[in-house]
Amino acid sequence: MIQRGKHGAPAEAAVQPNVVEQIAKLASLRDAGILTDEEFAEKKVELLKRL
Repeated sequence: MIQRGKHGAPAEAAVQPNVVEQIAKLASLRDAGILTDEEFAEKKVELLKRL
């Protein structure tokens, strides 16, 4: 069952992928040299604001 938020839209938690999983994926990209430490830190802050 999908929980509904305001105006009948799916609740935010049901729509967004797990923030912790996204951060772990970003860390893997950083460790592989695809992202810089600065890029990782910026995206991590952005994701944590969603919690």
